[in-house]
Amino acid sequence: MKLYKKVFLTLSGAGMLTACASDTSYQGIVIEKKEYKIFLDADKDGIVDHAFQGLNYGSTHRLMYAYIMPGDTVVWEPGNSFKGPYHPRNIKTVNGLTQDEISNLVRVRKSYYGKIR
Repeated sequence: MKLYKKVFLTLSGAGMLTACASDTSYQGIVIEKKEYKIFLDADKDGIVDHAFQGLNYGSTHRLMYAYIMPGDTVVWEPGNSFKGPYHPRNIKTVNGLTQDEISNLVRVRKSYYGKIR
């Protein structure tokens, strides 16, 4: 019984610690997109705060660039890529959709409707 209590308390404590872990993601609104770059405003002042470039490398990134429009919300996690903090791989979601979901959505919409949005 003592072992059961220790295991239960240890596992519940570990669960509480992981639940309290802070999320290091950032959020911004797309102000402009051009030449396979997107420019984001993180503090809602209308001035560009961050820029992601290299959205022309790889089919997933090209499809994501085609999907993104000014006014969309982008959530990213800086620093988890060897290419730098603003590499397209660091983008977690666009309007709540992951990169894979966006790729599938764009492919289906292009084949069915002939347009993305």
